Amino acid sequence: MELNIEKHQPRWTEVKERFEAWWNRSSCGRPLMHVVARRDEPCGPVTELPPPQSSEQHHLDPDYNVARYRNSINSNYFMAEAFPNTNVNIGPGSLAVYLGAEPDFQPDTIWFKPCVDDWTSLELKFDADNYWFKRHLQILRRQRELSNGEFLVGIPDLLEGVDILAAMRDPMPFCYDLVDYPERIKKHLNVLNELYHQYYDAFYEISKDDVPGNCFTCFAIWGKGKTIKLQCDFAALMNPEQFREFVVPYLRDQARHYDRRLYHFDGPGALQHLDAVLAIPEIDAMQWVPGAGNTPSGAEKWFWIYDKVKDSGKSLWINLYGSNDYRETVAVADKLVKRYGNNGLYLLFPGMSKPEADALMHHAEHDWK
Repeated sequence: MELNIEKHQPRWTEVKERFEAWWNRSSCGRPLMHVVARRDEPCGPVTELPPPQSSEQHHLDPDYNVARYRNSINSNYFMAEAFPNTNVNIGPGSLAVYLGAEPDFQPDTIWFKPCVDDWTSLELKFDADNYWFKRHLQILRRQRELSNGEFLVGIPDLLEGVDILAAMRDPMPFCYDLVDYPERIKKHLNVLNELYHQYYDAFYEISKDDVPGNCFTCFAIWGKGKTIKLQCDFAALMNPEQFREFVVPYLRDQARHYDRRLYHFDGPGALQHLDAVLAIPEIDAMQWVPGAGNTPSGAEKWFWIYDKVKDSGKSLWINLYGSNDYRETVAVADKLVKRYGNNGLYLLFPGMSKPEADALMHHAEHDWK
């Protein structure tokens, strides 16, 4: 399908160049920026949609979700390096449902029902006929068709490794399994890495653009070649020795198969493993999410994390959400730019008015040199 991203992001060619500079720890004169501004009048139809009939429809109905997303893109300007893209996930960790777990649809998320009683009888293999995998592919194809090339469709949040095994087993018994059955766990982790590539490639064939490149789920990232987001949320329940044994080797092996790689750090409990992740040379960039109830990610409290990321030679992805006060947000951004410079810095701003966005862009172009 021929792309027409320029309909909503007129600078799409330049946007891709700026993303490539960011992945390569550089810049095009200012930080990479995600800026979305509200329109006073929509640029296209905004359709009143009925409430979804179920949580499953809310998450997985491609027609409903594309209609909802069109309302959003017709109501906003995509400025700086923001670009129109949508995605659909069967929970954070879709890979688990392709391998036997059943999804539990809730209004705001999707959980998984554990499906592993013991590791001796588990056989992990690629199943092209799995109901949820086939349906997920159909959903992405339908969204791509409905996009008319005006927005990208991101690769789902597949997740990997330990997070998938914990979801299939249940996190509590899995904590004990790491101690009781370490070799069996490692065997399954090796298989999971190979399966990940097969599932990823199936979605990549649907999601890739004409460069080729792709965006990845809800992280507002685009990269040339195969772009990926890596993480391990279960890390908060692991000690450093376990993390280095059960996570690091498999993360590094997985990362080697891709071209652009962002690592997603979630919550203070995971920070004990920061140095181990930063030591993986194949990871290009780092994102930090403080978690619910904690100080926003742009706060000075977290600068020590970003200092380490920059010292390791990786790029930074920093979400400035957390304040609806435009001046306060720009003040936070000023501190970050002053401390870290423009190279390898990606700042994601909360939604704002068009005059505020224009003022921000003027400030960035003239003062963040």
